[in-house]
Amino acid sequence: MIEPAQQSQTGEWSREFDGSLSEISRALAWIESIAGALRLSEDQSYALMLCADELVSNVMMHNGDLSDRLHVRMSVEAKPDRIVLTIEDNGVFFDIVNAPAKQADQPLGEIKPGGLGIGLIKRFASGLRYERIENRNRVVAEFIT
Repeated sequence: MIEPAQQSQTGEWSREFDGSLSEISRALAWIESIAGALRLSEDQSYALMLCADELVSNVMMHNGDLSDRLHVRMSVEAKPDRIVLTIEDNGVFFDIVNAPAKQADQPLGEIKPGGLGIGLIKRFASGLRYERIENRNRVVAEFIT
């Protein structure tokens, strides 16, 4: 359960990033600055950052052939009762909502890298939606505050 925010604030932020892997750190720094501005609790900030990291990293790492044409738009909307993170990209189709989460049912040393992020996103986000609109993916993750 996520702890309530120390101060309830509202607002909207939006930013675009290109498809290079170096943009991942810029995108996460941007999300972190928003979490700070909203004075989110440590748990809320962690959930938002973890999901943003997994979502943006997956878009950029799994669209390598499109990296010079890949565009990612991130937006954050802070409502009185929730934070809404939306990520849109022009990459290949990927419906994260219906994608199976890899189970970590082996000792840590035996788990092969990759695939665990889907389960983390589904665990930390209060709600998750996906839609494909005009050759663009849109993922909306909500976090109850």
